[in-house]
Amino acid sequence: MKRLLPKLKVFRARYPETASAVLMLLKDERIATRRRFTRALPDTSTHVIRGTLLDLLKNGLITRSIDNEYSLAVTPAYAARLTPLKMGKTEEYILMLLDQNRYITARQVRQEFDVSHSLFLQSVKKLIARGLVEYTDVPLYENSVRKRRHYTFKSPELSHASN
Repeated sequence: MKRLLPKLKVFRARYPETASAVLMLLKDERIATRRRFTRALPDTSTHVIRGTLLDLLKNGLITRSIDNEYSLAVTPAYAARLTPLKMGKTEEYILMLLDQNRYITARQVRQEFDVSHSLFLQSVKKLIARGLVEYTDVPLYENSVRKRRHYTFKSPELSHASN
């Protein structure tokens, strides 16, 4: 399963800092081997670099040749716009649904991915704290006291306009 969310311009990575560094290095050099990444990132363990390369391969952001040389599979400009995030599976599920729909509800996430309500609430709380998701309370029907919470992706344009 690809962990790339193109509308939101984010992707899931186990090691976000290393993923950013690898993408920037490939943007400048076009082709590099794993050993080149090890030399370029001396404070990073080989295990972390290998895991990052595997994540980027799974996401379809880089390709590996027969000679074990890595190159960008997307344009450098597109790769520069993407932000790697460390997140749990439930957070990823929420963002995947938001990438497909204009808004989501807790019920949709629970039905689609079979997660508990408390786990959903913990995950959405983390996403709200990061500034990725916001919610609005919408009446169930006209003149209703009961409300349903709609979660939407927080657009950067709205947050800059309100500041």
